[in-house]
Amino acid sequence: MRRLGVCSMVPEIRILLIEDSSEKAQHVRKLLSKKLEPFKVTFQTSSSYEEARDALNSAHFDIAIVDLMIPVLRGEPSLDASRILIDDMLSGRLNSPPYVLGLTAHKDKAEEVRLYFDDLLLDLLIYHEVETLWADKIASKIRYLVNASRNMNAFLATNFDTDILIICARYQSEFRPIDKKISWQGPYKTNHELFPSMSIKRGTAKFGKDDYRLTTLVSLNEMGIAAAAAMTSQLCLVLKPRMVAMLGMCCGFQSGSNSCALGDVIIVDECACWDEGKYDESYFGTEPGFRVRGKTIQASEIIVGDARKMCETSSSELGKKLASSASWKKISADPNIGGRFGEVPKIRTGKLLSGLSVISDSNKVKTILGRAPSAIGLDMETFGVYCAVRSLGALRPNFISIKGVADFGVEKGEDETTNFDKAQPIASANAYLVFRELLLSSNR
Repeated sequence: MRRLGVCSMVPEIRILLIEDSSEKAQHVRKLLSKKLEPFKVTFQTSSSYEEARDALNSAHFDIAIVDLMIPVLRGEPSLDASRILIDDMLSGRLNSPPYVLGLTAHKDKAEEVRLYFDDLLLDLLIYHEVETLWADKIASKIRYLVNASRNMNAFLATNFDTDILIICARYQSEFRPIDKKISWQGPYKTNHELFPSMSIKRGTAKFGKDDYRLTTLVSLNEMGIAAAAAMTSQLCLVLKPRMVAMLGMCCGFQSGSNSCALGDVIIVDECACWDEGKYDESYFGTEPGFRVRGKTIQASEIIVGDARKMCETSSSELGKKLASSASWKKISADPNIGGRFGEVPKIRTGKLLSGLSVISDSNKVKTILGRAPSAIGLDMETFGVYCAVRSLGALRPNFISIKGVADFGVEKGEDETTNFDKAQPIASANAYLVFRELLLSSNR
């Protein structure tokens, strides 16, 4: 029963009742509704084979109750129509419910098809207007199916094959520097048969003194929101991670109160698509000719809460720790780039924007900031990852994106003294190190 979630207190049961007698149909609906309290029971009644087929093609039902004697469309009812309908359901030609049973008031007709139902392991019950044993049996089976569905959903929601799935978009500038920082323990795999085009590393990683977790590091090897969303969905369904972390580098904004330096780290508490909207020449708002219609997606609330707490209590110490690394000291001393690094990296939570294009234009950066003045940074994948994970329902893991600032969205020609490429590996490494500290500080 697909609508039953782990936290569903009053499940909804959708029943397709195929019955050509309106009096019998009314009695079945009334009696089953009473016996299935407090469940919410919704009935749809079809009086013929054709009506039932249309109903099954247009909606999903949890149960189909089939009268043995129904007409094809109009005219005389027959056993043939009900058998063809059941065959169509069981063969997959129609959208078959999980539970199908026969219900008839004709004992003689039931005996004619008893062997057919037995061979298919389907229940065939005798309807009686006064004696209601048939209704008790149906209600009992439905309650069993509800409990089975709950147990299945609970199992799927808690049975994870992977503790942490780390997703990167690029191999050289994100996957490799993060891989070097992960403390892999013992043997690991560097491939997955279902994802041959992706760079993958799978094994046990050490995050703290006694903190070992099954970890998968993936490089999508393809940029963009659509690719990130599609691949993240596939990865989550196959690997079933407990947590998803999008790590790597991003563009930081240099203006306003959220001004960034190279090497700063953004923990993305919310993300939006900056170029989602409507081009409308009659619109004269903040940006004439463009109406912003982008929705914002929040990261997992529990992770964001942990991140804010960490930033309040220990971001300064963590920044000093990052700045003490040999790579930070080397790059910050580089005359062509060092001046764009802060004394120590800043770690903050904030809004990130994702878009469909690579931005290397300061004027375009100003346009984007005009659409979302509170944003701190910009990338091409986080929004896709957030959309994908949000759609997973009972299988949804906790999720967060953490990005290190590697550039400011300008061409090298706009700032000829700066080669931002050198900042990319350290930005990605910083993102991972902050993620690790977040895990340890929250004990997630």
